[in-house]
Amino acid sequence: LGILLLFCSLLLLPVPGPGAFPVFIAGLSILSINHHWAKRILKRFRTEGKAVVEKIFVANPWVMTLLDVFGICLLTVGLWLLIYFDAYLRIFGFSAIILALTVLLYNRRRYKKISIFNSKH
Repeated sequence: LGILLLFCSLLLLPVPGPGAFPVFIAGLSILSINHHWAKRILKRFRTEGKAVVEKIFVANPWVMTLLDVFGICLLTVGLWLLIYFDAYLRIFGFSAIILALTVLLYNRRRYKKISIFNSKH
């Protein structure tokens, strides 16, 4: 199943949106149960991913304001594409909405205020 998900993530690369990355991570997660190489790759994604997030979402008030404005504009464009266009452009609208929500949640660490992201298991 893990190898199948890795292969599916390659097929999803040309599709707009973040679909390929979560499928790739899911495939690696399944493979990491039995394979150490997959565990190493996942660990590297975690450490380098946190570094990238810290560089993008800095605690500077100007940057936070610009990211909020960018997120709201992107959300507006995504909704506009979903409402007024058909088929292929709706995919871009959906992708823009997902990206806007990601930016708005990570900016100012809003995701930490949501209980499903803050649960300790």
